[in-house]
Amino acid sequence: MRLWVSLTVMLAFAGVACAQDSGCLTVKKISASHHALQQGGDIELNVKLSAEHCSLPIDVKAPRTAALSVQDQEGFQTYLPVVEINDFENPPVGSTWMAHAVTARFTLHAFREASVGQHTIPATLTYTAQDANGNVASQTLALNIPVKVIEPPKPGFWDEHPEARQRLVTTGEVLLVIVAMPVFIIGNILGFYRWDC
Repeated sequence: MRLWVSLTVMLAFAGVACAQDSGCLTVKKISASHHALQQGGDIELNVKLSAEHCSLPIDVKAPRTAALSVQDQEGFQTYLPVVEINDFENPPVGSTWMAHAVTARFTLHAFREASVGQHTIPATLTYTAQDANGNVASQTLALNIPVKVIEPPKPGFWDEHPEARQRLVTTGEVLLVIVAMPVFIIGNILGFYRWDC
């Protein structure tokens, strides 16, 4: 039992999604735009899937052949779910292309109230698949995508003391004028600058 729990935890930390009744597609890789999601921040999650023993018929006349639905969890909001179908066979059969890979992508926002630690974001991918015998069927793949939430970085000294930063900037501007003015005057005397119009 301990070995099973350890393996499950290791898979979650490795970024592998758990899929139930995979059907045609299997998860190859899960990647994220950052190593962790900060409270109050966004992260883009990508799930790459490949067709093992079937293909995905894409009819150019059909409106949509795959859809990703991500369930919002407490403390999180998802938006911009996109499904890209790729790895097409050449040539197409009529107006139908056969594909062998899918990339599902969405952006996840963690509110400041989201708890720190590991979370699982459930998603459902619905697609049309064709087996080796030519049978076409609609299939659904349930995904559980692991996400690690961390606290935002602590504010630095200059963020906590904006008046000190403003004084330093003003002092730097004054020093720049004090140094630049003599250089400009000497350059004018020596003829480095011409004011011909």
